[in-house]
Amino acid sequence: MRYVRGLLSEGRRKSMEPMAARLGADRQGLQQLLTDSPWSHQLVLAEIAWRMEAVIGPDAWVVDDVSLPKDGHHSPGVAPQYCGALGKTANCQVAPSVHLVTDEASCPVNWRLFVPESWDEMAVPRELAAEVAARRCRARIPDEVGHVPKWQLAVDMIDELCCWGLDAPLVVADEGYGQDGLFRLALDERCIPYVVGILPQPRPPPGWKQTRPAIETRPEPLPETVTTGVVPRRDQVRALGGLRIRPASSSKQTHPSRTAAALLPAARPPWPRW
Repeated sequence: MRYVRGLLSEGRRKSMEPMAARLGADRQGLQQLLTDSPWSHQLVLAEIAWRMEAVIGPDAWVVDDVSLPKDGHHSPGVAPQYCGALGKTANCQVAPSVHLVTDEASCPVNWRLFVPESWDEMAVPRELAAEVAARRCRARIPDEVGHVPKWQLAVDMIDELCCWGLDAPLVVADEGYGQDGLFRLALDERCIPYVVGILPQPRPPPGWKQTRPAIETRPEPLPETVTTGVVPRRDQVRALGGLRIRPASSSKQTHPSRTAAALLPAARPPWPRW
């Protein structure tokens, strides 16, 4: 609770030392909560989603980016990229998120940290791979987390919310997501209605056919001991400590383990790029 109070209290800086000083708490204890304590952040997000869905009664789910300007270069995922908070390209972190919204209220209920290609040794030139791997190690980025397009992160979050028992009434996104045909295709395959922005572009030539592959995102199977009988989905998620989506774009099968040997062939994730 002290960590939450620190985030909500006054004060510009929300890093550990300033928050611990304002709260009169032990900095090491706060740090251990985030780095070593075995609590499930998925279950926390699921509880937020369940409570806010009942309070807000959302008319739509809005997919958007949350940007966090940064001065340094050591925070995970920080890189020169478009920063919505500043309205220009700047050094920042970007977190795609899903919000439950109505005309009167909104609340983020799921989010992911976007990992740029410069933070993924599988996506940089071979001569830079060792430097990037060391940078990831210092930032304690898990081996299985790599660069994934923002639209795929959005689809993973939508699937995760659905696995938690929520139904998407409508998905809304700007052209940053709507412009990507794979994002729209993924929503079509899930029979989710959407309103997205797109940029004007020439019509395709006569006879052009779409050949992009289907997007597959599967949730982790529920254990047999949990799924037998009539058990509410929320109780299943609570029993598991949070139901995590295993995205096809970042699973171990499509994103090899980042070991020293894996760096030699300079393999790259096999997701399509256009």
